[in-house]
Amino acid sequence: MHSGTSLHLRRLAVWPAGWLAYFAGVAGAASVALTLIATASEHYVEGAVAGICAVVLITLSIVSLRAIPHISDAHTKAMQARRDHAVYRARYPL
Repeated sequence: MHSGTSLHLRRLAVWPAGWLAYFAGVAGAASVALTLIATASEHYVEGAVAGICAVVLITLSIVSLRAIPHISDAHTKAMQARRDHAVYRARYPL
């Protein structure tokens, strides 16, 4: 009855994952630039902290980008399984 709600929630979950990937990538790139600037000006501790932040942000961006198809595919498989079960029950009632 309420499969539209599930579809709507899946669509809503894809958008934040995409935006998270975008902004984490931009922040990761800015962190890399900050690392280079801090290291060039001999602020090694700040450069190391910014470098660690860059690695974490870029990793978050990659993980978020890889999650987008999984969110959509998991929903599609669930909907196909429900449809196939309904067709099977229609052909072979209990």
